Amino acid sequence: MVATIYNIDSYLETAMSQFAAYTTPEAVEIKRQFLREPKKEFLRIAGLVPDVVQRRAGRHHRYDEQALKALDDKVNAKAVHAETAATFAERLQLARDYQLTTDAQIGRAMRVSRELVRQWCAGMVYPRDTARLADIMQVPEAWLVHGGEERLPADSPIGVRVGDEAMLFRAILREQTETLLQGMPKGVPTADIQASIEEQVRTDAHLSQLARRAGGRWHFNPMVRHDDVLVFAPWVPIHEHGLSKRFWSDDVEALVADKMASGESIYGIWQELKRECEAKGWQYPTKIALYKRVEKLRERIARFGIDLNDAIAQACAAVA
Repeated sequence: MVATIYNIDSYLETAMSQFAAYTTPEAVEIKRQFLREPKKEFLRIAGLVPDVVQRRAGRHHRYDEQALKALDDKVNAKAVHAETAATFAERLQLARDYQLTTDAQIGRAMRVSRELVRQWCAGMVYPRDTARLADIMQVPEAWLVHGGEERLPADSPIGVRVGDEAMLFRAILREQTETLLQGMPKGVPTADIQASIEEQVRTDAHLSQLARRAGGRWHFNPMVRHDDVLVFAPWVPIHEHGLSKRFWSDDVEALVADKMASGESIYGIWQELKRECEAKGWQYPTKIALYKRVEKLRERIARFGIDLNDAIAQACAAVA
């Protein structure tokens, strides 16, 4: 089964399926836009920062943990409403908010006025071309017109959870995935295992619901340097932060990545790296830097998962 690929209009901004970002301020801003809260004084009004705060130049606020959880609760409450929304107007509003887009942008995509889109969202009038509207909003037309959680596919961002609730659904989905693996015969190729998991997640109603709420699915990938062969693969991956610039060249970075995939010990990798780089006169990471890199990679995988979408799609195509 081949993974679904949506045609996204370039002028519509696509929301992250997990509302995740590398920094807390980025994640908070995504959630603020989704909740359609006014930007002015949002941090103070939401209780994320005190009324009077002294901030060092160049540093972000230290957000209140309880306020962050309360913000997650609001996002999750809206996700529950998305699964039960009774009217077309409500579902259109929710689809708009999950896209982090505006009535004006939808109007330009539909070639209608912003005021007409507002009337659609208010339930005053009904659009003629619901198929095109659903395509632009990246939701199934059946869900937009009729509603019903069962009409939302596993890879839909509608109803995705955040925070502790997202991790709970991820943990439940992992248990279900482990059960699937236990039922597979020995000696099955890795590509077949990945394709089988993907098919089950997309066709089984319960697994599909869990994957949608968790923002991704678990996959069997023994080639990933990690403590576990089960790796969480988000539907929309969170790419490495732009500030992670190395002090060595791109050639060395490519060499590091190649060595890391070899399956050897970190010390063995560093010895080979040192020998090759010194022979070419290249600056290379120290042992400590390499160990820290591995630890950060593990933390990143645990928090954000890893982008296996291309590998999964290839596996599905190979066994189709």
